[in-house]
Amino acid sequence: MKETDAYRKEAIEQLHHKDEYQEAIKILRPVAWLYPFTFLILFLSGILWVLFGTITTQVAGEGVLLAKDAEIISVMSPEEGGYVEKMYVTPGEKITKGHLLASLKSPVINQKIDALERELKKEKEKLSTLENLAKNEISDREKETEYSRNKLQNILTTMESKKTHLSTLLVVQEAAFKKGIISLLDVSQTRINYLDTIEDITNTENDINDLKKNLSDYIESWKVKIRDQENKVMQAEFSLRRLQGRSAIEKNILSPTDGIIYSNYANTGDYLAKNHKITDIITASNTLEVLAFVPARYGKKLAPGMPAKVFPKHIDALKYGGLMGKVYFVSEMPVSKKSIENHLENPEFVQLFLQQGPVFEVRIKLEKKPANPSGYRWTTSQGPAAKITIGAVADVHIIVKKQTPISVIIPVAKSAKNWLVNSDG
Repeated sequence: MKETDAYRKEAIEQLHHKDEYQEAIKILRPVAWLYPFTFLILFLSGILWVLFGTITTQVAGEGVLLAKDAEIISVMSPEEGGYVEKMYVTPGEKITKGHLLASLKSPVINQKIDALERELKKEKEKLSTLENLAKNEISDREKETEYSRNKLQNILTTMESKKTHLSTLLVVQEAAFKKGIISLLDVSQTRINYLDTIEDITNTENDINDLKKNLSDYIESWKVKIRDQENKVMQAEFSLRRLQGRSAIEKNILSPTDGIIYSNYANTGDYLAKNHKITDIITASNTLEVLAFVPARYGKKLAPGMPAKVFPKHIDALKYGGLMGKVYFVSEMPVSKKSIENHLENPEFVQLFLQQGPVFEVRIKLEKKPANPSGYRWTTSQGPAAKITIGAVADVHIIVKKQTPISVIIPVAKSAKNWLVNSDG
């Protein structure tokens, strides 16, 4: 072989060695180290999670937000019932005491008012007739009395003159008798006439006084009749005003308390009989709680003190998360449909929680955080800007157990080992 060929061959071999070396360098670039490094990180993270991570066991249910220690007050139709002219409130509306809920029109009360108005008109007409009659009768009696009094007064004047004359005559006759001019019989007769005249004067004066008294009594008798009739008018007016007041009260149905409208049971145009439910009001409260229901198969896993997360269905859970709280009550047994109805006062609402069969009742106290707009603590944010109100339906997750993965893996591994040993045996 020529020297030049040997040199070319050696040069080509060195060139190949150089390419292999460069290829090895390519394998050892930093990017190539990323994969094992990432695997190592993931492996270590997995080990840490197995040793120190947390696995939570949750029980899911559904619930509704209610006011803690609040009551449901039922507003009933009045005794006479009536037609609903208009409903002024809707479920979920916040109201204050005295708020107008509905207006009713009662045919029965209106008929009674019409009857009382007719009676009042009749009694007033009687009073007017009686007053006119009394005026005329009293006027006639006054004229008769005046005539009789004048007549008696004239008689009295004559008797007074006669008395004066007889008194003078008696003095003269007594003097003449003493002188023996006239007999005692003449004097006695004059004295008798004088005394009779005095008696007649007294009787006439009494007759005049009797006329005055009789006139006064007569006038008073008419006044009594008028007062009696006035009392009848006043009684009719009072009865009418009372019924009109009652009509106004029963026409406008007002809220007896502050709170929130829970449910309406009447619509415009409905006829409501006596004591028919118009609406339910949940009394006001500054504290909300969750009345939740979980399937009966999970009920005995729950206990007071367990943490819970509440996700109102009208709130975006991905954006705001859920409300945080703690269980403070769990029923001993599954609750009946009637018991749920007593809490919610809404049969349709009850069916929502009984779709999966019997349920346990759970009450959850929400954690407060005044700095948040809602006033309550949320899992991933400050929560929505609006306040959370009663009546909101929510998904409820109750954490019944927290454990590390290793505490789960070891028992599983032991069980698998025992199974293999038993299988080999």
